[in-house]
Amino acid sequence: MLGGRVTPLFGRKEKTAEAQNILSKSLSSCPICGSKEGYRVEGFSLNFFTCLKCQSKFHSMELPSKPLKTIELLELGTNLEKIGENYRGIEILGVEMPLQFWQNFQTNYPSFLDSILSSFFKTVSKAVTIFEDDEKPVKYFTGQRYPLVTSISGDGDVSYKFEPCNGEMLVTTHRLVWFERGILKFDIPLQHVDSIAEVEASSPGYGFGGMDKARVSGINVKSKQCGVDEVFEFTLPPASKVKVNGEDFLRVVKEKAFERKGELKAQKKKERIHLVLDFSSLKEEMKKGGLVMSTFKCPNCGASLPLPKSGKVLVCKHCNAPIKPIDIFEKIKSLIE
Repeated sequence: MLGGRVTPLFGRKEKTAEAQNILSKSLSSCPICGSKEGYRVEGFSLNFFTCLKCQSKFHSMELPSKPLKTIELLELGTNLEKIGENYRGIEILGVEMPLQFWQNFQTNYPSFLDSILSSFFKTVSKAVTIFEDDEKPVKYFTGQRYPLVTSISGDGDVSYKFEPCNGEMLVTTHRLVWFERGILKFDIPLQHVDSIAEVEASSPGYGFGGMDKARVSGINVKSKQCGVDEVFEFTLPPASKVKVNGEDFLRVVKEKAFERKGELKAQKKKERIHLVLDFSSLKEEMKKGGLVMSTFKCPNCGASLPLPKSGKVLVCKHCNAPIKPIDIFEKIKSLIE
């Protein structure tokens, strides 16, 4: 070192060319954007490289002179198109993956994430029995829950603080499930999620004059029916280096909640149709809805008829029209919804 400057390494130009040659043979196109424009080799040891088009940055311990075995994605570039709620690759920032994974990244990446999600779902399914046969995992997040803890000192002074509890939030086709150390803490059926919003949460004041406050920025999940009103911070596994914002989390839940409500509505309709195949089941269904009736009007001629106690078909004595329990049910179901 002369005058505080690092002297160039001997043969740096040749080493850079060697690294470029290895990259062109082993990773001819950028895994993230697919560009074949090439890379800029960087770093004191020449083992960092950046895509010339999207500016995504990578690292490999094998560069500059050894065949590539593993590559680490350090940073996603600025010239990228967002896919869904995330940029592709964001979940594995800082994770070393084998060369073969990067060579066919567009196919391997979603399969890799699916395998991680399936493995997690399989593990937690062994610990809890709440999942239904047709329930599927959608996405899961790692992070912290921030319950407010009150402590009282020996002289009676009260203080408050947030004590984060590490865990995982699983989103399925049916519910939200929060685990801590593999133990189920709560679950919320998607149709019972009241709100999801990004919040700035703070504890009541403590210390001199009550001026100090503990603060946390997170995502507030509420369900009045399930008694849940919690603040969370979520990250994306497996690397968990990226914080999830409220908008992205809401998008995942909202989409599945909409689908789930449609499924439940169709299921309810199907069950009701099945229940009113005869007049005895029709009477039971009306009782559940708080409706009592002994006569009804013929759907065909409007004549007043007694409601049978049983049977699958009634023939109107005035117009000879056949009447099925489902015909009557369709007329009155708005009264028992």
